[in-house]
Amino acid sequence: MHEAAAGRVRRLSSATIIRDRAQLLGPVRAVPSGGPWLIPVAIAMVYLGSPVSPWWVLGAVGILAAVAGAYALVGDRGRAVFAAACVVAFAPAIFGWSIATPGIGAVLLVAYTLRIRGRRAVIGRTVPVTATIVAAVVCAGVAVFQHVTLASAAGTIGWTSLPGQNAGFPVVLIIVLAASATNATFEELLWRIGIDGLFTSRQHLLLRSVFISALFGLSHIHGTPSGVLGMTFAGLFGLTMCLVRDTSRGAVLWVIAAHFVADVILIGGAYGLFVW
Repeated sequence: MHEAAAGRVRRLSSATIIRDRAQLLGPVRAVPSGGPWLIPVAIAMVYLGSPVSPWWVLGAVGILAAVAGAYALVGDRGRAVFAAACVVAFAPAIFGWSIATPGIGAVLLVAYTLRIRGRRAVIGRTVPVTATIVAAVVCAGVAVFQHVTLASAAGTIGWTSLPGQNAGFPVVLIIVLAASATNATFEELLWRIGIDGLFTSRQHLLLRSVFISALFGLSHIHGTPSGVLGMTFAGLFGLTMCLVRDTSRGAVLWVIAAHFVADVILIGGAYGLFVW
């Protein structure tokens, strides 16, 4: 008799714990559902706030950390790791070291992408013809844009002269290639691959691409070039990169390669490598 009563007490206690835990995690579960929309907003906030105030950046990184924690609490390890990688990558911006973000982010997101997708999916098995044509058209458009605007990185990111600008052609070429590879890898694995991969549904692909590309453009308000022109160009470029991604049959490397060529044109033009 006593054993039966004790069993009922244990069952009631367990049910109470489960109910209390569900009530506790209720608000937490709401965060991951909005995480795919919240993460790019927080990242755009980092870029917008970097030149303004470290507190702004701290708040944005705090949002990323909260989303990472929420994903971890509900057992979504993959998305938690991605959000945590964003926290680590953008944390230097709090101290004014935003120039370190692409390098740190590229290393972390390469490891994350290889772990989640596998090497074969990253490289691709065949040459995507449609994606190649789209990428070629996009890069040609970037070249025209660079020629028309004569984009100068020195004026948009606050440098009076670019690093290594007077070190001679070999050094400048290495800097341009390294910077382009790092930036292309980081931005594509972040914006086109990582953030898009947070969504569980394949519905509303166009809406998602427009939303993410708009925030990608907004994050380039202090980019090369800056202002409305820079934001508009970056937003349209991001949208075309979504098209390259969607036509590349999942070959992540192909999207990065297209962005790399575009960055070589832009950064190399800012260094004066090309005479159009």
